Amino acid sequence: MKSKNIVFLFIFCFLSACGYQPLNLNQKINYSILTFNLEGDNQINKILERNFEKYKDANNINSIKISSSSKVTKSESAKDTAGKAISYNLSININITATKNETKISKKIFDKKISYDNLTSQFELKQYERILINDLVNQMIDEINYFLSNI
Repeated sequence: MKSKNIVFLFIFCFLSACGYQPLNLNQKINYSILTFNLEGDNQINKILERNFEKYKDANNINSIKISSSSKVTKSESAKDTAGKAISYNLSININITATKNETKISKKIFDKKISYDNLTSQFELKQYERILINDLVNQMIDEINYFLSNI
């Protein structure tokens, strides 16, 4: 009986004191986005627009205007003896400019690169590239939100 109580107490203490907190709980948002202007790649701009819509609030005192331009570059990194591409490099570049009261506050360029192998099916290759772009842009969004919160 005592050993069951001790085990139960140990498990209860372990689970209640694990220190779990949601990742975004401590992220303090001290800005709002008044307007945003997106130029460049449509797939990237759709993802950025969903992110910026979350922070849109015209009544906040610390409102900023965002303009961004995005670009995706795909290049062959290796070819076989027949001249077919074996692997590719994918580079995503997002240029963010923040303005407040018509004066430029800050500007930063975010860049991510990844290498991947060629696939036999062109359809699967295009789908895989879309997935890679979504993943890289979502990683960059965390960096962009951190950048904007520190302005």
